[in-house]
Formats: sequence, structure tokens, C-alpha cells
Amino acid sequence: MERCKLMSKNILEVRNLHVVYRTDDDLIYALNGVDLNMPAGKTLGLVGETGAGKSTLALSIMRILQNKVGIVKEGTIILDGIDVLSASESEMRKVRGS
Repeated sequence: MERCKLMSKNILEVRNLHVVYRTDDDLIYALNGVDLNMPAGKTLGLVGETGAGKSTLALSIMRILQNKVGIVKEGTIILDGIDVLSASESEMRKVRGS
């Protein structure tokens, strides 16, 4: 598994993340330019109203958005040195574990 050089002291880096959901009628803009750093050894809590995008962010980080419905339109996600959006499915299975 190739490690990305963008990682430094952060276990997670999210940059300019834009995610949409495709419905029969329209596109729902779920995340619009999310930026997030999570230092190694720290804990992060996300709070917000229903529909604010907390679950969408988590699903995007693990790259388990519903296929062809949830779409990452723009941005980068580096998790433990791995570029999540360009990693192969076998690499992502290793990241996700069992």
C-alpha cells in the first residue's frame, strides 16, 4: 500500500471535500468544501443537526458511499498516509479491516 507524502503529524486530512447525492430528480449537495485535520493520538467529535453531513463525511472517509448515488465531486482525503480517493478497493479493505 503506497503512502502519500502529504501526511505529517495528522492521521486524517480532508481538504475541500464536496459530496453530492444523486436522486431521480436532482442532485443534493451534502458537503460543500469541508476541511478537517485530525492529529495522531487525538479524538475528534462531530456534532450538528440532522442532515448536516456528519454521516456523509464518515462514509466518504471510509469510501463507502452508496455506489452511483453518493459522489465525491471534489477534494482530497488522506487517512493514515493513504489517499483514500485514489486507493484501490483491495487497499481500502485493508484500511477498513474486518
